Amino acid sequence: MSYDNFDHVYLGIKLFHEGRFHEAHEEIEKFWRNYHEADRCLYQAFIQICACLHLIDEKRYTGAKKVLERARNNIFQNEAIDKSQTQNLNQLSELKKCIDLEKIFLKTEVLLNEHLSATDFKI
Repeated sequence: MSYDNFDHVYLGIKLFHEGRFHEAHEEIEKFWRNYHEADRCLYQAFIQICACLHLIDEKRYTGAKKVLERARNNIFQNEAIDKSQTQNLNQLSELKKCIDLEKIFLKTEVLLNEHLSATDFKI
């Protein structure tokens, strides 16, 4: 059975764009817990990116790096699923309709690396 109440996703994306990363994480997780389609790992990746950005805000860079690596794994996992399930190739994930997850991931990775570089050189 498909769970397709995307209200939590839309609110989470709105909160994300407002820079309210922890709240965005919580909202999208409410959807993700009950969603069991093939692209579930994309929603988990977005949750992890939100968590990473929240950790960056709190200057917890080691934890942020670990969470972002898990997000990377979920994004690549979904690419493999898309290629192996031809019926899904013509279906666009609701999340992909709203945001460019890969672009957000790359920007988050750059931001984290900038913070890690800056903290490496502090005396």
